[in-house]
Amino acid sequence: LIFSIGIPAGGGVSIGASIKGLSQEYGDLRSLGYGADAGLKIKVLQNIDFGLALQDIIGPRLQLVKGGNVSVVPLKIRAGFSVGLFDRLKMSLELHKQSGYDRFFIRSGAEYRVLDNLYLRGGVDDMKFTAGAGITVNIFTIDAAYVMGGLRDNYYFSMGLRL
Repeated sequence: LIFSIGIPAGGGVSIGASIKGLSQEYGDLRSLGYGADAGLKIKVLQNIDFGLALQDIIGPRLQLVKGGNVSVVPLKIRAGFSVGLFDRLKMSLELHKQSGYDRFFIRSGAEYRVLDNLYLRGGVDDMKFTAGAGITVNIFTIDAAYVMGGLRDNYYFSMGLRL
């Protein structure tokens, strides 16, 4: 579960933060940890945005067995640009660095606004195909995504409120 807030800070700059809970299960064993993220978006030009996110600046700590190993979700730094093309198409490119890895991960994608409230998305996440869709109705958002995985594919679903 994630609670996020984003606010304009003036001059084309917006800032945001999230607090989140992460659960892990293995058979009858369960663990719950809490974490936090922070982000910044800068409008460079009318159709170009730059973003920077620090994910898991407070990394959730998970421990399935009391007295066992504690896993801490590693810090991730993400920076990228998005460019609005024409009236309905947005393209993006992102570099992602995760604590504990020597290399950068690359993500790129596109979002096409089919209707005023319906979006289709596709891209590549570190050489894995991604696809998704989103819909907005009044203050409600619903998003679904698919990421082709190495061992298995992943599916994501989210619902949100824009207040």
